Amino acid sequence: MGRPGHPSLAGPRFLCRPVNYLSYQVGSLVCLFGAVSGHPAAGAATGLLLIALHVLAAVRRTDECALVLLSAATGLIVDGLQMHLHRFDFPGGAFLPGWPPLWLLVMWTD
Repeated sequence: MGRPGHPSLAGPRFLCRPVNYLSYQVGSLVCLFGAVSGHPAAGAATGLLLIALHVLAAVRRTDECALVLLSAATGLIVDGLQMHLHRFDFPGGAFLPGWPPLWLLVMWTD
């Protein structure tokens, strides 16, 4: 197993970072490809499922939920501002007119 206080390469915690990284990449790509292929809700739903699995697997779930909400708020502000400044526009997929689409906010939190 290893020394006390020393990370073990044989335990399940060693796999957490690669799995977390892979989940992030898959979630972002699914959101993007869902939007590009005309199925933004399917991409967002898959991304939300991956986020839920990540939070459920987290040791400190409350902290993870706070980070997810902070990321979503950051995305809402940054992309919302970009849309209101007419830097970019998304013709479909927004849950409220003038707001960023859900798949894009899920990408921020994924």
